[in-house]
Amino acid sequence: MSWPGRPPVRTKSAELKSKKSPRKDEARKQPASGSRGVEIAVLPDLPITETELQIVETYLSAMIRDLLDEAEASEELIEG
Repeated sequence: MSWPGRPPVRTKSAELKSKKSPRKDEARKQPASGSRGVEIAVLPDLPITETELQIVETYLSAMIRDLLDEAEASEELIEG
């Protein structure tokens, strides 16, 4: 997926945020770790600006948040 400019960031109401389980809330605070089999190569001669880093961070944060929200919704359906 690609968005022109900044990636969309979903916002949630305080009511929905208060329903989150403590375990998932704690997981949201922890830094993401790399998946097995995924290797990230950093090229030292490739210049990247602070702005570009912020865009990538915002995009990845939004994706992680969406995945956690989907997992939580699926869990609620299963517990149902």
